[in-house]
Amino acid sequence: MTNSKIIAICMISIALASCSGPQEKLQAASVEKPPLDSSSIQSFPANKTQQNDFLTIKKRTDISDYTWDSLLAGDQLWYVGEEGIYSYHLSTNKLQHEATTKGFNEIRAYNNNIWFYFQQLEGSDYNNLSKPLVRYDTQNKKLISYSDKDLRLGPSITVYSDESTAWVGSDSGVITINLATNKVKKRYEIKQVTSIIGNNKMVYFGKRDGSIQTYDKTTQRFGKLQTTKYMQGAQIDELRWLNGKLMVIWGDGDDNTGVSLFDAATKSWEEFVHQDASGRVWSDQLNSFQLDLYTKDKGTETVNYSWTGSSKPLKKIYKTPFVLIEDIATINDRYALISAFEEGVNVLDKSTGDIIWKTAEIDSGTFHKVRDSEYVMITSKGIYDILLR
Repeated sequence: MTNSKIIAICMISIALASCSGPQEKLQAASVEKPPLDSSSIQSFPANKTQQNDFLTIKKRTDISDYTWDSLLAGDQLWYVGEEGIYSYHLSTNKLQHEATTKGFNEIRAYNNNIWFYFQQLEGSDYNNLSKPLVRYDTQNKKLISYSDKDLRLGPSITVYSDESTAWVGSDSGVITINLATNKVKKRYEIKQVTSIIGNNKMVYFGKRDGSIQTYDKTTQRFGKLQTTKYMQGAQIDELRWLNGKLMVIWGDGDDNTGVSLFDAATKSWEEFVHQDASGRVWSDQLNSFQLDLYTKDKGTETVNYSWTGSSKPLKKIYKTPFVLIEDIATINDRYALISAFEEGVNVLDKSTGDIIWKTAEIDSGTFHKVRDSEYVMITSKGIYDILLR
């Protein structure tokens, strides 16, 4: 995973549960596990199976390409690396180099399509891609490329698609693509677009200035969503769905950052924002909505989180005020897996805020849920099974 996908977290607490995005994210297991023995933190040699009385970690295969992003779709684990697009079949253990197109750092899945593209919300967005967008059609099992000459959106883009149409946005504007013909249908003067999401009724466009524009699929009219005072002037980092509500992750590049939920049925917002006496902003009480710690596309921003029942900061958990969290997977109501740079794979007891088991012999990576008792994790060096007991 690229540095733009790792949160630099300073003197914070974490909101831990599970989060659903455009692709399927990790969900909390329903079966409560027995308490773990926290009397000692164990670490095992890298050439052996990593295990304790709670989980076993086994290496499936080596990989030699740095992993920018990954996604589990059915039996296939897709990832983008420095040398192109790859897929790994869990059932056959077959690793395939699907395309040599370089420069992608994002993967998203909608309906029967998996999208590969480049997006950079902060800093330089230079990327000399002649084909900046690739789609994998899961029904026909083929890759389809879209040229920069046809898209004319610049190097950094964001994508959402329904059954027949793809919406592609960037700082330069928005286009729609007919998925049957793969031709650009229309162009819209909607600038500074950072994220797009939709459903069977609406399409939402998050923007750099904190506003959210809308498109009604029935009336075919554009509008603007009334946002909250916290979001005004704060860049929309990503739009997602959570239990039928629009989840907005936003930040202004300074200390002001948060998560907001919009209920279209009641046209009301729920805010998870709290600013303490020192000016630090906290996203609070997230686990009552079963949210995972949001760890994507936050760059080096300082983000503060807490969870109900414990406010123990990472400074106390990791004995340092600065921790690079790459991914978190909620196992159940009590325990969570944390993948942290130079800290490896950790098991966190959310009720106490203590790391009760860790192995630093495995690189940090991204978790993907296979089923309640099984995850796969991909790092820059390999793909691993994590089996829960």
